[in-house]
Amino acid sequence: MLVLFCTAVGWWLQAAPSAAAGPATSVTVTLNPASIEADGSSTSTATATVTDATSAPVPGDTVAFSASDPGIQFSAVTDHGDGTYTTTITSSTTAGSPTITATDATASVSGSAVLTQTSPPPPPPPPATSVYVALSPSSIVANGTSTSTAAAVVTDADGDVVTGDNVEFSASDRKVRIGSVSEDSYGTWTATIRSSTTAHAVTITATDTSANISGRATLTQTKTATTPTPPTPAGSSATKLSTAPSASVTDQPVTLIATVTSGSGTAPSGTVTFENDGAPISGCADDPVETQGAIITCLTSFAASTSPARLTAVFRASAGSSVAGSTSATDSLVVGRDSTSTTVSVPNAGIVKLGTSITYTATIASAHGGAFETGSVAFEDGGTPIPGCASRPIGTGPAATCTVSYAKTGTHDIKAVYSGDANFNGSASSPGQAVGVVKASAKVLGIVGSTMQWTFLFTPSYTKVLALVVNSAPFGSRVVIQCKGGGCPFHKRSLPIHRPKPCHRTAKHKCSPSPKTATVHLLARFRGDHLQVGARIMIKVVRARWIGKYYGFVMRARRAPKIRVACLAPGSSRPGVGC
Repeated sequence: MLVLFCTAVGWWLQAAPSAAAGPATSVTVTLNPASIEADGSSTSTATATVTDATSAPVPGDTVAFSASDPGIQFSAVTDHGDGTYTTTITSSTTAGSPTITATDATASVSGSAVLTQTSPPPPPPPPATSVYVALSPSSIVANGTSTSTAAAVVTDADGDVVTGDNVEFSASDRKVRIGSVSEDSYGTWTATIRSSTTAHAVTITATDTSANISGRATLTQTKTATTPTPPTPAGSSATKLSTAPSASVTDQPVTLIATVTSGSGTAPSGTVTFENDGAPISGCADDPVETQGAIITCLTSFAASTSPARLTAVFRASAGSSVAGSTSATDSLVVGRDSTSTTVSVPNAGIVKLGTSITYTATIASAHGGAFETGSVAFEDGGTPIPGCASRPIGTGPAATCTVSYAKTGTHDIKAVYSGDANFNGSASSPGQAVGVVKASAKVLGIVGSTMQWTFLFTPSYTKVLALVVNSAPFGSRVVIQCKGGGCPFHKRSLPIHRPKPCHRTAKHKCSPSPKTATVHLLARFRGDHLQVGARIMIKVVRARWIGKYYGFVMRARRAPKIRVACLAPGSSRPGVGC
């Protein structure tokens, strides 16, 4: 006896409204509210009022909404039957005053209104997640007077430097002395570490008390050499270099830390320039040095395509200075490829009429906001590359487009796959965006996007339902269940999906966002029944003037049920025909 568990993911979206009678002569557009934040999630309701020459309302026409800002998204259009048509607008991320246009395609008239998209307030800074600690030098003599400089950099989950937190240093050796802690303009916290008189390894800990996180580095305290090391000439200097973090990815902020000391009590005077392969790093050159043990920091980034970065810190003494210049040892910083995310969008809520074209747009983003110069995007339909769109170049945005037309009706599952390049890892959009191709004359308001989950127990003689769930059934639809064959407990059931009562907000009670769909559990209608071999379960999610969803299950001996998933044309009972 075996148990099968399967999940089917539906991939159909809602659609634009249909055509009906006219003649319309005027379209008026109103927005409620007329101003929203340009945060990519705020919404407004656009209402188009269509009237004829006598100002009488005109219902049943095909009305579509568009925006001068291509980043604005629209939901399926609802025809209220009284000459008004509504859609939900989802803002883009560009502040401004885009024009929202409603076009009555039946009568070729349009109207517009201006939507104000305001800049959203800056988000709160992300919390700190990591503390990087560097020591310069990392080995000193355990004589009670030798010193090292500890530097700490606090970053968030994206590797960006966090400033303004409180950082404290501590040592595992209680006799090690830690000087005062200070933060510079790059967000680097530093303190002077004075050795104890015990030769051993000491753990230096930097703790961000604001976020309760820590980072550590090991300071080696050595015994005094048997043969004393010749003292550094009084007129010389030493420059040390370290980085935080010690490895990075493309465009991740990296803090360069240089420490300059002289061979005597004379303070070095001059400038420090950070270099990569001998060339000065932009924004990290000619930082002044005026004190003994001066710590110079600079925030920059690198690309994986040129990894590793071969970094040095060069101290150049001022004219007339008694302290000579010096160059640090080379620090080889390994830079990996940054992660990316890919999204794909389709116009007109995923509905395209037979014989017309539709353009898909894939947008690529990186974790650290890098610029995409190479790489391509492959557009796929059901996992198969779309002819002519298997390698589309990335343009501004960064985005790639694919324009296609279809010769027959049906549904399509569109995804975009970014190939990656020397600086960025590839990524793919998920889930797929659904596109429905309908006849030019079809009166389609939308596509039911329901999915199903099921679990069956099957034996040589019967199959038993263990779970049967319809997800995302839209309000106003019906779930129709049919069962034919031996063991069926019923022939047909129809379950209307009603909208729940609205929530009333009070001072003590906050309302959650209103749902648009419901989850329907069907197990209770089959609990315990033994469905004989050849029995069929058919589940339809239907809605007037919408493309519906069909799931069919045929019971088999010793095997999981045979499953068919198809669309249902509006008003049709034949799966996969005319849709």
